[in-house]
Amino acid sequence: MGFDAKMEGYDLVEVDGRVCLFSYMRLDRNSVPEGIFCYEVEDSEREDCSFGKIKERVEHRRMGSILCREKLPIGADGEYHPENPVKMAGEYISLGEFQEISETELKQWLGRK
Repeated sequence: MGFDAKMEGYDLVEVDGRVCLFSYMRLDRNSVPEGIFCYEVEDSEREDCSFGKIKERVEHRRMGSILCREKLPIGADGEYHPENPVKMAGEYISLGEFQEISETELKQWLGRK
């Protein structure tokens, strides 16, 4: 069991062109609204604290959770490997705001950083 996704605050991030939300908390998947996709991030173990693999569930070296508006292309091995460094917007928003704000506006926030 994890934290209620609707009650958390999130960092706005960009994963290979996709606007997502990031939290260090493990989220209760039953609290994630329909149409939002939840994944867990494995720590890369690099000194820059960058994202490692993204999976449906991470048990070891877990860094946090991400919420996306679209499914990530998880490979046959059950993993997604970001091709580019994850961009942090420096913005902190709620899941409700993420659902209401347009993709264009969220990408503008990411562009400010």
